Amino acid sequence: MLYTGQPTSAQDTFQLGAIESLVEPSEVLTAARSLATVIAKKSPVAVRLAKEALNGIELLDPLHRYCFEQGFTLELYASSDSDETRAAFVEKRSAEFSED
Repeated sequence: MLYTGQPTSAQDTFQLGAIESLVEPSEVLTAARSLATVIAKKSPVAVRLAKEALNGIELLDPLHRYCFEQGFTLELYASSDSDETRAAFVEKRSAEFSED
């Protein structure tokens, strides 16, 4: 689709692995809120960096994708959220993330 501009059906896109799930139109809002709840519990820093990385690598070749992504990995590793995640894992508790 990226190169041809040809539309694909939701079912075909799902079968290609480009989308995670399909829901009935009447269930879209519930499914979206459920997914948003899961994402909201994650590190805000990790979510922001993941979004930046995914948006940035789309048209890069594999070597440049890897190099580009590694910068985000280092930034996340150096964050306080990373420290909190490791501490929570060792202490067998849920991580608590700050908004900064």
